[in-house]
Amino acid sequence: MLSHRMGLSRVGDILMSKYNNTADMRAGIANLEPSEEFRTSFKYNNHMYMYAGDLVGKLMDPSNPNPTESWMKAVKDVVLNPVGLESAVTSYKEFRKLPNVALAHADSKTVLPEDVNAWLDVVAPAGSVSMNIKDRLKWIEFLLNKGTTSDGKTILKPETFQQLFTPANLRIVTDYSPVFGIGLGAFITTYKGETVIQHGGNVQGGVSKTCFFPDRKFGVVSLYTGADFGTLNFCYDIADRLLFKDSKTLKKSMAYATKLKDVTAKQRKALQDEFNGRNKDTKPSFDTVTSLGEYSNPVLGSVMLEKSILPGSVFQIDLKAPLAPTFPLVHFEHDRFVVPIEIGQNITVTFKIDANKVKGFVLQGDGVADDIPNGLYFTKL
Repeated sequence: MLSHRMGLSRVGDILMSKYNNTADMRAGIANLEPSEEFRTSFKYNNHMYMYAGDLVGKLMDPSNPNPTESWMKAVKDVVLNPVGLESAVTSYKEFRKLPNVALAHADSKTVLPEDVNAWLDVVAPAGSVSMNIKDRLKWIEFLLNKGTTSDGKTILKPETFQQLFTPANLRIVTDYSPVFGIGLGAFITTYKGETVIQHGGNVQGGVSKTCFFPDRKFGVVSLYTGADFGTLNFCYDIADRLLFKDSKTLKKSMAYATKLKDVTAKQRKALQDEFNGRNKDTKPSFDTVTSLGEYSNPVLGSVMLEKSILPGSVFQIDLKAPLAPTFPLVHFEHDRFVVPIEIGQNITVTFKIDANKVKGFVLQGDGVADDIPNGLYFTKL
């Protein structure tokens, strides 16, 4: 569960924004078909951390019907407070009450709504812990001391610490290192011959990265409001400057950020070229009015296909959840519709027709069913 070997798709953050309680999310995940064989490959999945947190909560307080609540208390009592992380909170609800917090940004000028990441509390063990930069550095010091606090108090047994950061899975990558080892909640790799342990946290409008070089007693925390511009690369740049004494590396970080923007621009251009090159003379084989209504999928539950209020769009898919996005759809070809390119998501909806009537549709694309080969099928109710 903690080394991403379950074989289950993450179904994107859309699953988290769809459900406003863990019970409903558990029911949805229970219907998710594996996309890989059990323990055969790396499939990043935040939802398994929700289940791991449930187990902790049940073990710590079997009488509490809310295991997430018990997990929050256990994390504070067993880890956060003993380490001395006084600013740490374990829920987004608590975070929003703090007097001085970083706001989520879409870009340098656009602040996102306050509740944009309220879904975090549904999967709290996967990423609801927040703390200030002072405590983040204290946390890195705790890790560099292999589970011992600065005043000599041992919180993690040596064998437990070793298990956390011993690779239990492998992931082949190309950006930074040939191989990532996957520990229990951490990526283990090398940089310039040194072992690096790192992990990030990505929410809407905010990115964090913690990385440390255990053999050199050196760590970096990178925090950024906006989309990820390459925070791990930035950590490496800091290490180059302070650890490896290379003062010419800031250009590398900026170059990598530019590369990311170029890649994104090329991907969007490819989608736009495909859209412009479609056969514009085709039409849907079904009546777009009678196709409106409620559809259902075992994982994501009930959604509504509605007439779009946006110019140029035919439909919109409403996930019927306060925090979930609504997807407008424009006609592509035949019975295939896509989310407009300018929204920045490659999402396709293909309707399934029988006897000139819509029986359902298949949803595929980024952040929804990107690693499910056949997509998610929704039946018309």
